[in-house]
Amino acid sequence: LEFRRVLFRSPIKTELALTDEQLGTIQGALMWGYFLTSPLFGYLGDRVSRRWLIAAGVFVWSLGTLMSGHVSALGALIVFRVLVGFGEASFGTISPGWIADLFPSARRNNAISIFYLAIPVGSALGYIMGSLIAAHHGWRAAFLWAGYPGLALAFLLLLLPEPARGAAEEGREAGAVPAGWRGYLSLFSYSSYLLVVAGYVAQGYRRVKLKIEPGNDIGPVRAVRERFGNDLMLQADANQAYSLSDSPILAKLDKFGLQLIEQPLPEDDLLAGLRGRMSW
Repeated sequence: LEFRRVLFRSPIKTELALTDEQLGTIQGALMWGYFLTSPLFGYLGDRVSRRWLIAAGVFVWSLGTLMSGHVSALGALIVFRVLVGFGEASFGTISPGWIADLFPSARRNNAISIFYLAIPVGSALGYIMGSLIAAHHGWRAAFLWAGYPGLALAFLLLLLPEPARGAAEEGREAGAVPAGWRGYLSLFSYSSYLLVVAGYVAQGYRRVKLKIEPGNDIGPVRAVRERFGNDLMLQADANQAYSLSDSPILAKLDKFGLQLIEQPLPEDDLLAGLRGRMSW
């Protein structure tokens, strides 16, 4: 499960006395770990045992998660978040090809669909389970409870078979030598591939996050909506600047179609509001 920053940002920030810039650095560390090592694992995946690479990736991923629950300084947390990105790169880059070689073409689509479905489902469960664990045992326990099972699962992956590359392809010799850079360049001849990539790019970069606080909220949000229209993915980061008494102000933001108001209330106010609704 992936425990994202929105769950623990407030307790981590308080305990480690971090600034907003330092919190952003932590998240960026994970992405840099993923971004810089993905090409390496793509290269190794064509030449080295994928089972061992994937198992090693899950092990490093889980170790980084586990050690994130033991940190006491910003530098150590950055290092361990880089490890998480490193492990995710190995697992996410190599697994689809490995799964494709495990199943014939008639069953391959279902197998890969299950793999990709597990990503958002696991992320959603991370929000739910991580928040419950953090609420009862603290944010460190949430990382520990995710890290230890992951270490065990890494070793279980070694029990799975290592298929020959291309073994499930009809009319192709198993273990054929990769095509090298010509194989990568040939991807640009597939219009469907280019369309999918363009969709991911558009989704990832056509998004704006505004920093809001009491007295500086409705005006900026309205200005952005008027300038860029309703199609822009827009969200706001309140960073716990509001209280329950500010609910009428936050309600006025509904008409602007925000995707999310991140951390509008301190934890105590949020829990108090939830208790009030549940008792009602």
